[in-house]
Amino acid sequence: ASTFSSFVAQPVQNRRCSGFIIPAPGGKIYSLANNDKYQQMSGTSMASPFVAGSEALVLQGIKNRNPGLSGKDLTTFAKNSVLNTATPMKDKEHTKEIISPRRQGAGQINVDRAVKNSVSATYDKTGLGTVALKEIGLSASFTVTLHNYGSKDETYSFNDYGGVYRQKTDDNGEIY
Repeated sequence: ASTFSSFVAQPVQNRRCSGFIIPAPGGKIYSLANNDKYQQMSGTSMASPFVAGSEALVLQGIKNRNPGLSGKDLTTFAKNSVLNTATPMKDKEHTKEIISPRRQGAGQINVDRAVKNSVSATYDKTGLGTVALKEIGLSASFTVTLHNYGSKDETYSFNDYGGVYRQKTDDNGEIY
């Protein structure tokens, strides 16, 4: 895990999240170097290609399944599928609870699940797979629509993982 991030610590209004939409590994990545060598690198120059490559795999995988989507509808479904199937990360150093979406966005990319996914969960007001967090308190209410692009019925159960994911500050002032 990296000891740095591009997370914006101060409150930010009217953005989908104040840091990540979806996180990516960006620290100590084994990468190609000049003269047929390898090196470890860190930063957005490592994380960005990971997300771009993952999204390309998802887009092609969905296209190969042929859900009847093309153009903007296909790319929107692929983006939403990545967000809808991401795995929320847990804070192993503090509480073992799920890390606030303000810190991790949707969670870790799961390419296999995103490719196999045929249902898109979107926020009614925007049609996107994200909701503007703003500075919501202990409760919020909004409508999410599930659209099944597949050929079979799907069943889901809701798990709130114990309540709203909120950021906290430890005794040393570290936000988690």
